[in-house]
Amino acid sequence: MGAGEGLFSGVLSKSAVVPRVARDALRSVFRMIYPPTCAACTRMIGAEGALCPECWRDIVFIERPYCEILGIPFVRDHGENIVSAEAIADPPPFDRLRAAASHQGVARKLVHRLKYQDRTELARLMALWMLRADDGAVSACDCIVPVPLHCYRFLRRRFNQSAELARHLARAADKPLLAGTLLR
Repeated sequence: MGAGEGLFSGVLSKSAVVPRVARDALRSVFRMIYPPTCAACTRMIGAEGALCPECWRDIVFIERPYCEILGIPFVRDHGENIVSAEAIADPPPFDRLRAAASHQGVARKLVHRLKYQDRTELARLMALWMLRADDGAVSACDCIVPVPLHCYRFLRRRFNQSAELARHLARAADKPLLAGTLLR
């Protein structure tokens, strides 16, 4: 989905004045002019907010086995509740960390587009990846709370990518979102 397409569909879906038939017709015309493209490489594809097969293959999802504290993937399975040497040698100040995908290639490109290029429509896709990586923490939690940005970064970016991810994650997981709860 191109940056303009997300804006266009948001305007159309929020407008109560435009009847559904007219809105669908306008969306069809818009898609003829601006067809859906891969979120990573901008090749034309059939669905909005998706990846082409080549970019999809480049995503390295972190699956078990991985360190139970740092989420670092292991090459082979060492059994349940295994902790990496890094977590033992230098224990972190948190209980647990979990990532959905390795921060390389297409995944890195998408993260940078979300954070630095105002591509907020990517947050929905990434939130679904986060939910896919859930090993019980999201389903066991009471609510979703985004981490606030420093005020200078917020002014520079004009939005909080953590809040965007949290909003979509909360909706997909059917959990309440408590935005503005944490202060920086």
